[in-house]
Amino acid sequence: MTDSGTAAYDHCVDLPPLVATAVRAARRAGFAHSCLPEQGRLLRTLAGGVGAGVIGETGTGCGVGLAWLASGARPGVRIVSVERDRARAEIAAAVFAGDPRVGGA
Repeated sequence: MTDSGTAAYDHCVDLPPLVATAVRAARRAGFAHSCLPEQGRLLRTLAGGVGAGVIGETGTGCGVGLAWLASGARPGVRIVSVERDRARAEIAAAVFAGDPRVGGA
C-alpha cells in the first residue's frame, strides 16, 4: 500500500525549504491529508507559469500544497489561500508569516 497524504513525505528528501516546514507543521498538528509530493511538484510547476497576478487555493490544510505553490511562484505573484478550520488556518499562517506574497481570506 502506498503512503498517502502527509505520510507520503516520510521518505522524501530535497524538499523545498518552505514545503519541509509545512510538512513538519502538518505532522505536529496530526494533519494527515496533505497533498502528495507528486501533486505538489505539479503545483510548483503550474505556479511557475503565472507571469503576474494572483494564484488562489482553497482548502489550505496546514499549508503543504500552498508551500509548493509558493516555491514555484515568480516574484511579484500574490498567493491567496482559504481554510475554513481556524486551527489549521493559524498553523498555515505561521508557516508563511515571513512570506509577503502569501495571504489568506
